[in-house]
Amino acid sequence: MGMKTEYKFIEALKYMMAEQPLETISVAAISKKCGVQRQTFYYYFNDIYDLIMVTFLNEKITEINFVKTFDEMLDCFFAYYKTNKKFLDAIIDSAGKDSFVEFIQNNAYQTYLRFVNMVNDSKELTAVEKKSIARYHANAFSNVFINYLSSHKQKTFPELKSQFVFLKDDFIKEAVNEIVRKKKKNSSTQAAKK
Repeated sequence: MGMKTEYKFIEALKYMMAEQPLETISVAAISKKCGVQRQTFYYYFNDIYDLIMVTFLNEKITEINFVKTFDEMLDCFFAYYKTNKKFLDAIIDSAGKDSFVEFIQNNAYQTYLRFVNMVNDSKELTAVEKKSIARYHANAFSNVFINYLSSHKQKTFPELKSQFVFLKDDFIKEAVNEIVRKKKKNSSTQAAKK
């Protein structure tokens, strides 16, 4: 019963937020939509924001684990947005926005980490260095992506893509190579001092 009931609450929240602002949705209304007692909600969640957090923990961006380029990644994120447009537009304008931002950052981070590991010279980097590159790019990506969704009424993929014109196709490779170059330079400088 657990996951099925949890999933009912998630679906009810998504449906209701597509129709009305989060601030007008009550635990009683969500419970009624699910056909359960209000106490059942509190068995699974502390409050509506807890439900939002669990919603994003259960969300998936289709095909994101298979992308090999930034364009494919951006396409997956935009397809996810289009599929969940009403719900996400409501989330962006609500106090639940932080859970969505974290969801985007986590998915971008995992994708960028994969991109880093696809670069031949990445074997020269430590795990911390790889994660730093991924984290930096994921934060930048999520900031631009969320800002775009927050500030544009009509959202199109070409317009979203234009927000990232500053990125070159091989920007991850350049980041990896720059760290490798610096490490080699530092090690040769230290060897010369000995």
